[in-house]
Amino acid sequence: MWGLGQSPKVLILRFKDMILERRITALRSTWALAPKWMMTAAGIFLGTLLEYRAISSFFAGEFDRGAATNAFAGLLCYLCSGMDRVLYLTDDGIVSETRCWGRIIRKTAPWIAIRSVRIVSGNKCLTVAFEVGSRVWKLPFPKDSAGEIEDLLEELLPDGARIIRFPR
Repeated sequence: MWGLGQSPKVLILRFKDMILERRITALRSTWALAPKWMMTAAGIFLGTLLEYRAISSFFAGEFDRGAATNAFAGLLCYLCSGMDRVLYLTDDGIVSETRCWGRIIRKTAPWIAIRSVRIVSGNKCLTVAFEVGSRVWKLPFPKDSAGEIEDLLEELLPDGARIIRFPR
């Protein structure tokens, strides 16, 4: 049906009500070659190292602005190591889930609210940008699934929405 032959990193089918799903992680968006577990381990390791430096300088009596910065940066590393972001398309619209250490924040943009869709074909992937009000939600897909995605969008988008294609 929809991308069943694709690798799990690119297109995933999960539940019956979900049509397409693309996983995007905040840290992996810049380091695409590193898997999620490696980024989590690196965040926890770096956070522990920075917290250790802050605590050791506190007990040595040298707690200054540098140690406070280390403590703050260590806490941010712990927080970011547990973050994950998932964007997917459902029958209701585009769903954005941000998961942070067990807490899930879910935002849904219904199909009626979408004003235009831009399909940009890049070197490695196909980026579909949905314009919802003043926000733009971008979902990357494999380049060879362009026909399937265009058919899906023509079926689900309201009559007033425009589909703009930018081939390269």
